[in-house]
Amino acid sequence: MAKKRRLSFFTLADFFIRPLRYHERMSLLAVLLLIPLFTFTYLFIEQKKSTLESMERTIQGSELNHAIFSLIESLERLRTYPYPATSTKRAAYGQKETIENIRSLSDAISLQYERYDYEVLHSYWELSQKKIISLLQNAPSTALPYFEQLHQIVEKLHYLMRRNSHQFRMTNLRSMNAHAVQKLLFEIIPELIEDIAMTRAAGSMILQKKSFTQEEHQLLQKSYFKMEHNYRQLHNLLKNSPSIPLFQHGENLPDRKFTSITQAIFDEHRFTAPRADYFSIGSVKMHQLSSYAKNLYQNYISQLKSELVIQRSYFQRLMWMLTATLFIALYISLAIYRLARRHIYKLLAGTRRIMQGKLGKDIIIHSGDEFADLAAGINQLRFELKQDNDIIDHYVPLSKTDVKGVITEVSEAFCQLCGYTKDELIGNTHALLRHPDNENKIFEQMWQTILSGEAWSSELKNRTKKGDDFWVEIHIIPHLSKQNTVIGFTSIRRDITQRKLAQKLAVTDPLTKLYNRNYLTEMLLHEMDKSTRYEYHFSLIMIDIDNFKQINDTYGHLEGDKILIKFSKLISSSLRKSDIFARWGGEEFIVLLPYTTMEQADKLAHSLCTLVQNYCSSNKHASTISLGVTAFNPAQDDLHSLLLRIDKLLYQAKAGGKNRVVASME
Repeated sequence: MAKKRRLSFFTLADFFIRPLRYHERMSLLAVLLLIPLFTFTYLFIEQKKSTLESMERTIQGSELNHAIFSLIESLERLRTYPYPATSTKRAAYGQKETIENIRSLSDAISLQYERYDYEVLHSYWELSQKKIISLLQNAPSTALPYFEQLHQIVEKLHYLMRRNSHQFRMTNLRSMNAHAVQKLLFEIIPELIEDIAMTRAAGSMILQKKSFTQEEHQLLQKSYFKMEHNYRQLHNLLKNSPSIPLFQHGENLPDRKFTSITQAIFDEHRFTAPRADYFSIGSVKMHQLSSYAKNLYQNYISQLKSELVIQRSYFQRLMWMLTATLFIALYISLAIYRLARRHIYKLLAGTRRIMQGKLGKDIIIHSGDEFADLAAGINQLRFELKQDNDIIDHYVPLSKTDVKGVITEVSEAFCQLCGYTKDELIGNTHALLRHPDNENKIFEQMWQTILSGEAWSSELKNRTKKGDDFWVEIHIIPHLSKQNTVIGFTSIRRDITQRKLAQKLAVTDPLTKLYNRNYLTEMLLHEMDKSTRYEYHFSLIMIDIDNFKQINDTYGHLEGDKILIKFSKLISSSLRKSDIFARWGGEEFIVLLPYTTMEQADKLAHSLCTLVQNYCSSNKHASTISLGVTAFNPAQDDLHSLLLRIDKLLYQAKAGGKNRVVASME
């Protein structure tokens, strides 16, 4: 019964890996290792590319917001121009140049929006731009009457800046508090500057009057308090976010520069009663604050660009490193695959040569690993097989044939046994050695057995190239394919000629070459046992040559021996192959007739008597014969009684005048 296979933790893995060759397994392992590496590399590169793209979008949005902030600053400058009474200050700032600057900035912003694919933002900007152009076309020599329209436009631009920040998904430097910076740059600072500008513009308009109401005074205070609130919010944000590196540049620290400018504006506007000169003096510092805010934008964008350059350089170096790593891994994997494949093919070629019987060449592998150890083991096996094959070739008669019996290989010992050369045997069949004494049924049984895939053994009589007889004990072993079909045969022979000769001498009469008395007695016992078991009939004929003593006395013993030999051949020619003809002693002979009744034996005895009589008529030295015939009776006969009866019957034939047959069962 087949042993049940034991399941283990690696059974499933063995199921998938077992059909693969070794170098295919190595390739599979390399692929399984390289897939995560390639996947990680791809994901890492995509993440880095996404980071770089995000930084590029941040720079784009920051530059756009910087341009919008510059536009807001120019719009706020229009609001700072007073009435014609103070035309000297208007000349200092240049209203005309400011309007031209506004138009130039508007065109630049439009070009940037056209370059970026954000239709909603572009549409919103175009609406704001139309209002700006309309305001500039209808603006009088002073912009103060339009400060409310300017404020609405600035609010829209503030909103557009926040939308830009969101739409461009603007991120910041790695060490930067993103929320704080975005809130600072895109909300608090623009709104604070606008509050200062609005407070100044409103104060200038109110204080230019000769008198103003209490409501106008409260409006100024409300504007001031709103401005102060935004400043406090800015101050707290900077104070609570010390990690923001954007302002960490010595004199540019918020508490030293930005706060000092803003505080100076507040100090000028602290009042118990409104005075026009407060707001006029604060306009210069307000523009200083706007300029400083623009510098913050520039600093922010510069740092982003520097960080982008660093990130790109890092990304490029990393790409080169990963590419080199992947190339080295792939190169090593291919080298391992190529080396393993070459060694495996060498081992396969070497083992095929051994299987084909070509044992003269070693497998050469100097890798110093398991392949080299395996090659050394196979080479040692090849050497031992070669020694064994040399012994077999010289001392074992061996032959190989295909499935049709055509000889494909023979040993030197086989050639010496049969007398043929290898060239004479290869390509022929063993029928070349077949002896005519062998019956066809022996070979029919042999082919039936070996074609079924079973081994066959027997003793066969063969004939050499010179015609000499020899006996072999033969064993034929079929070769089976993977599909369990017969593809050829190997036969091994052992020369038993001497043994057969010894056996023949032991059972053969030296003179007549017939079976002797011992062999006949053995066969009689065998036939008697078979007859008793299976109700099988056999008969005996005892023959005696008449007057044989007289022939010896007259012509001599040599002539008598010749008569015995001729008599043996003459009688043998009339018998079947299954009949046993033996010399019983002197001139007496017994014929054992298997499967023969006494009537059939009596008929044969008369024909033999006539045959010898006819022979005697033409040969002066010949003589007639007397014959006794009987059959075995299982119910009453044993060996002694059977031989005694046949002897008496022969005596009766000789006493009755010789040259006659006497047959009886009693």
